[in-house]
Amino acid sequence: MTITSGNSLDDSVESENIKEYNFNMSYIFFFIINS
Repeated sequence: MTITSGNSLDDSVESENIKEYNFNMSYIFFFIINS
């Protein structure tokens, strides 16, 4: 039980990191196109 909830927590943290990464990449790409 504890391991499962721990994995769920890790998954949610990982998905947040992926969203932040995608946002940063989009911003960088947009910046390069407009420079």
